[in-house]
Amino acid sequence: MKALIASACIVLLMFSFSFSQTDTSAKPGSTLITVDSMAFAAGIDARAPMGIATEFESTTEKVSCWTRVSSSQGPVSVKHVWYKDDNKVFELPLTLTSQSGRLWSTKSVSSGNWRVDVVDDAGNVVTFGSFVVR
Repeated sequence: MKALIASACIVLLMFSFSFSQTDTSAKPGSTLITVDSMAFAAGIDARAPMGIATEFESTTEKVSCWTRVSSSQGPVSVKHVWYKDDNKVFELPLTLTSQSGRLWSTKSVSSGNWRVDVVDDAGNVVTFGSFVVR
């Protein structure tokens, strides 16, 4: 029984090691960036999003895109790339100075469908989010 348990542990260890060493999505020269959470908000207070929503009234003047980002190394560069109705309107380079942190950008908005892509230093879209201004 002990031999069976020991064999099972070895197989599980080898299985998890093989997955932790493989990353087929990263381009050469890219860093491994993870967006742990993303929110659109009416503003930022004490580095936290306030008034989180995916739909804003036409009277809304500005919307903030807030992200919690992790990286396998630091510092790393990321970008928030803003689109209105699929047209790129704004791009903001941001720097994550540690292995995790909160980054945000704020944009004046008008009525339409909006999207923000989070892009790593190799140009990969790590994630994206969208909202509407009515």
